[in-house]
Amino acid sequence: MISESGNQPTILVLRLSSFGDIALTVPVLKSLTTQNDVKVILITSGRVAPLFDEVRNLKVIPISNSFKLPNIIGVWKFTRKLKPLQYDYTADLHDVLRTKAIRLFLGKSKTKIIDKGRGMKKKLTRYPKEEFRRLKHTTERYAEVFHDLGFKLDLELPKPKFLESDNKNIINRKIRVGIAPLSQHAGKNYPLDLMEKVIEFIHKEYQLYLFASPKKIKRFKKWSEKFEITDTTQLSFKTQLVHINDLDLMLSMDSANGHIAANFGVPVVTIWGVTHPFLGFQPIGQPDKNQILLDQKKFPRVPTSVYGKIVPDGYSKAMRSISPESIVQRIKSVLTDLNLQ
Repeated sequence: MISESGNQPTILVLRLSSFGDIALTVPVLKSLTTQNDVKVILITSGRVAPLFDEVRNLKVIPISNSFKLPNIIGVWKFTRKLKPLQYDYTADLHDVLRTKAIRLFLGKSKTKIIDKGRGMKKKLTRYPKEEFRRLKHTTERYAEVFHDLGFKLDLELPKPKFLESDNKNIINRKIRVGIAPLSQHAGKNYPLDLMEKVIEFIHKEYQLYLFASPKKIKRFKKWSEKFEITDTTQLSFKTQLVHINDLDLMLSMDSANGHIAANFGVPVVTIWGVTHPFLGFQPIGQPDKNQILLDQKKFPRVPTSVYGKIVPDGYSKAMRSISPESIVQRIKSVLTDLNLQ
């Protein structure tokens, strides 16, 4: 495809937040720029820019601190800085008020907007449920935007870090397991006292790495005192990515760290609370057996919301129905299947 000027076409891509959703754009944009002779200008949070270091022909323009609603003046001022950019297409992978404002203020290119499937997701989170079925994965929804713009995009899954055909046992070091015990919303967080039991069961056998916001580090101080665990919370995001890439397995909530690890081809075991993989946020390329779910019979309202914000009465302790022993068993099962222990 050639731009109207006869040059390499350029796509302005909008995905401002959240962290996990941005991480899910990585395999899509990798596939796009590998399969098409295009340039990408990505408007997103500056903090996550290292996620895209390996994506060719892509430039990140970070949103400014003033780029928040209802500060429409701040949005307008930021958008004015985009005016000089030369691009041919706009792909809105977010479709929120701020991206609508960008489209309104710019309004100069062929534009396609993500179909988030809001109606179908609403049905899936409603109770009683009319039907319970798997919806499109978020990466598929992203890919459709570029298809609609006229670009070829066959989504390439991240190459698995461990291939059954050539796996060899790890020698001279412990297996490296990442622990990402928090997500943005409480409805997706496994109780920390139970997570501590998981760590107690496995810390002598594996080398553990903790991934969490530095603002939350006080919660985990006793873990570093009791167990041999590498705390990455004070490291730069770019350095954390290096550690994630070196993992043999990541244990995560329904959160960004699981998506980041999956992008590196690292096996991810995900613990789900009041959300569910059927909503389309399962870490890319990860099999269903790696997803640890609540008992749907005991908690029939799950999923209660798309992002875990809604926790109905009687569901605040629902994740306690998942035993630490079952999580440890799943970790060991995945590592055994990969011939890593």
